[in-house]
Amino acid sequence: MPDTYQSYDITLSGGGNTLDLTITVDLSQTDKIDTVWSDNSGHPVTAVSGTFNGLAITGLIATNGYLGNDNLYVAGAQPLDYSGISFTTGTGASKVDYNLFYHVGNGDNGWTLDTGNAGKPSHLISNGTFSITTVCFVTGTLIETTRGQIAVEDLAIGDLAVTASGAARPITWIGQRTIRAPMPAEQPVRVMAGAFGEGLPRRDLFLSPGHAVCVSVMDEVFAPIDHLINGATIAQVEVPEVTYWHVELESHDVLLAEGLPAESYMDCGNRAWFGREHGRLQAVDAERDPTANYARPFVDRGPVVDAIRQRLTARAEFLGWTRTADMDLHLLVDGRRFEPEIDGDLARFIFPAEAKTAALVSKTFVPAGRGPSGDRRTLGVRLDALRISDGMRLSRDVPLQSLDGVHPEEAAARQPWRWIDGRLELPAELWAGANSQMFLTLAHKPQVVWAWVAPQSVTSVRRAA
Repeated sequence: MPDTYQSYDITLSGGGNTLDLTITVDLSQTDKIDTVWSDNSGHPVTAVSGTFNGLAITGLIATNGYLGNDNLYVAGAQPLDYSGISFTTGTGASKVDYNLFYHVGNGDNGWTLDTGNAGKPSHLISNGTFSITTVCFVTGTLIETTRGQIAVEDLAIGDLAVTASGAARPITWIGQRTIRAPMPAEQPVRVMAGAFGEGLPRRDLFLSPGHAVCVSVMDEVFAPIDHLINGATIAQVEVPEVTYWHVELESHDVLLAEGLPAESYMDCGNRAWFGREHGRLQAVDAERDPTANYARPFVDRGPVVDAIRQRLTARAEFLGWTRTADMDLHLLVDGRRFEPEIDGDLARFIFPAEAKTAALVSKTFVPAGRGPSGDRRTLGVRLDALRISDGMRLSRDVPLQSLDGVHPEEAAARQPWRWIDGRLELPAELWAGANSQMFLTLAHKPQVVWAWVAPQSVTSVRRAA
């Protein structure tokens, strides 16, 4: 097998069915076809083998047609939204076509296995969900031990970690994995110094999105950091490469990372994410609560999480963060910035017809970072309509559903508008054959957007960095 190829073993079970898969991906390729991400991130599947209820899987079929993408893309063994593979089992009269899909959103995260026979899919595995949550520290994170604050990459099995209760507990296992060109869902979350209170954390802390921090709300609870993103003091950051580490004790507990209470590693069937030598990734048993043995109650929604978010917002404002309705909407044409003419909820851009590239760009915000909201997406401008014209022969309304790079949830809910995530690439085909200059007019909803403005101290540090 070439060095750029990597295989992952997956076992799914549920509904009386068992699926064993080995999926091989090519880590070297960066250009993808039919990927759900606009930046074409991910790794294409090159081979799938395994069994379904003992029947050999005889082929991988990559086709389009299901939620826009039937190819499985894997990075770090983590599937992407709305991705799947098609394969067959058996031969002759016993031959059956299957589609395996991974769904994200609306509380339905996990795998479903459908049979495509006679065009009537039936869910064969509805309770055998499979998902991977990476709960890790980024290289350089200082962990409190009896030897002092030690960088996570310098810890050793047998070191005594000092927990939030002051107990000294031996480290029993350390997991480590480097991800090159991480997917959006794998990018680390930055917790700015003081985000949770004075010295909490003492300096900027970087965690994997699924890592839970311990917060006191009447009583102590664990909450995953990606559910607390506010776009200001807690935000996901883009990096070209990240190395994640996790630290396991004899039982789940609260470590001190840069002074902030955060969970130790808890094996929920994902240990193999750190390497094949640790076995196979296991399906989540729907009958078993994976958080039952957590050191603190686990919450990821509801009034407790809302209260934490409101507290984080108040803390951000105390630290000097302010809000603005100015989303800095502009158009980048071949790298050159064009400002809009604004008239209420209408914005118009004028740019040369010979342009090769054009992108709508704006600031972003996280609705959940403003108050009680379950919407943790990063949003930019809400598009209600888009029209392009050269003032002469070319004039067309651009169907919003035809645009790549908009959030898909509104389409699924059959809403007429679309949200961009801060940057929307416009296909040059929209103005192909036009002359002179182009007029791009969009109807948006300025009343429902806002953005954080960082205090001077933060912007000064960013400039210095």
